[in-house]
Amino acid sequence: MNAETIDLNGRIKIQPNALSVDMDGEKVAMNMDDDQFYGINGIGSLIWSLIEEQEITVQDLLSMLTNHFNQDDPEQIKNESIQFLTECRDYGVLLIG
Repeated sequence: MNAETIDLNGRIKIQPNALSVDMDGEKVAMNMDDDQFYGINGIGSLIWSLIEEQEITVQDLLSMLTNHFNQDDPEQIKNESIQFLTECRDYGVLLIG
């Protein structure tokens, strides 16, 4: 996995070579370049849905998630979200920059 950090001001968008589908309430993303499927569940499904709706910055996404999960720990939300974004970027299904 790439250790490059995520820029909080970076804009998130789905790679042009990536497809996603809903399967039994969860999202599955596919990188068309390597024909690999990636299951997306939990907070990742919500993040993916928000990104599908609009191109947003990482910071805006974190603010939206913190508001959505207003009873949860913002630092945990940030950590899990950054981990998900990093994995998706490294899998080649998201662009962040």
